[in-house]
Amino acid sequence: MQIKQAFLFITILGTAAYFRFTGIYWDGNAHLHPDERFLTMVTTNISLPTSISEYFDTAHSPANPHNKDASFYVYGTYPVHFTKLVAQLFNKDTYDDRTPVSRGLSGIVDLLTLIVVFLLAYAVSNFSRGAGRDLPAGRQGTKNLDTALIAMFCYAVMVTPIQLSHFYTVDPYTTLFITIALYRIIRGKFDVWLGIALGLAIGAKISSVIFLPIVGIAFLLSWKKKNIVRDAIVVAITTMATVRISYPYLFVGWKLNPLVLNNWKELKGFGGPSTGFPPALQWFGVPFWQPSLDMIVWGLGIPLGIIAVMAILYHVSRVRRHATNGIILLLLWIVFLLLYQSAQFAKAMRYLWPIYPAIAVLCGLFLSRIRISYILALPALLALLIWPFAFT
Repeated sequence: MQIKQAFLFITILGTAAYFRFTGIYWDGNAHLHPDERFLTMVTTNISLPTSISEYFDTAHSPANPHNKDASFYVYGTYPVHFTKLVAQLFNKDTYDDRTPVSRGLSGIVDLLTLIVVFLLAYAVSNFSRGAGRDLPAGRQGTKNLDTALIAMFCYAVMVTPIQLSHFYTVDPYTTLFITIALYRIIRGKFDVWLGIALGLAIGAKISSVIFLPIVGIAFLLSWKKKNIVRDAIVVAITTMATVRISYPYLFVGWKLNPLVLNNWKELKGFGGPSTGFPPALQWFGVPFWQPSLDMIVWGLGIPLGIIAVMAILYHVSRVRRHATNGIILLLLWIVFLLLYQSAQFAKAMRYLWPIYPAIAVLCGLFLSRIRISYILALPALLALLIWPFAFT
């Protein structure tokens, strides 16, 4: 990485940090976010275990929300445990003091996602046909780094990640580890680290299992690879072990915890045409295409939303002749999650957060392949910054 590129990397990282940490006291510590308030209360009530055996004792562990007045709990537990530990280390483990700590951790986790976006874009660019293959080796590497920096900038200014980084939820952890898993499969690394990433994504939020079909497709695309069956077994075992360790209260012994299963059934009952749950009433009559429109206009911001649509269409048009496995997997992940969430009764925009890193990578690849003069580059940069500054 050249000095100029290193400077741009630090500048983009700093810009992203500015957007994610500005306004961290957005509600005046009034705990106005309902999901965040619930997690804050859970974190207040639990206690960290004093031994490994106590940690895994589902029925008696003080770290199990079900044992601490939370009869309804549908999230993973390690983000709560991690937040509790950090708050204690900084002597901020009170109901009010913990809020800035937990939100700060969400912002830090999303900055880690930003760095993974950079690595992911570099990996995809490195394997993409037509991505500077006619250039000398040094120039080709420089072009791939430029592509990664553009993708990194695109993710840095996306509004949904900025907004959700201001909340204490499990979603930042889910998005981070799904993005790491995406990075591993695109690099063809079917190993222990892929299993750990998948396990931590699922251990934060069970809905992360929706990413598993993409992993399965990645295995199919690499079926000629040596030892692929062995690698699949390693990934499967590591994923299950990581879930068992990071989300111990999903189990009673080695059986699924009936309390958790009942909570999931109860959660599913909150949505659907027969719901009487007040927050769910907003979804009646919402059309199938609404999540896509919301993401383009609000989640990405109109300038970047238009670029994202153009980038996806550009890469779809080149799938047959020019797409690599990396491009195919990115497109499949975006389309799969978008179609799945659009078909659900509740169409909250935050459920699409895990595909934002993939969209950023496709935008980076697209923008690096079209020639923009320096005269147009500055207005384009300012246009992309309008939405995050307006939101902030």
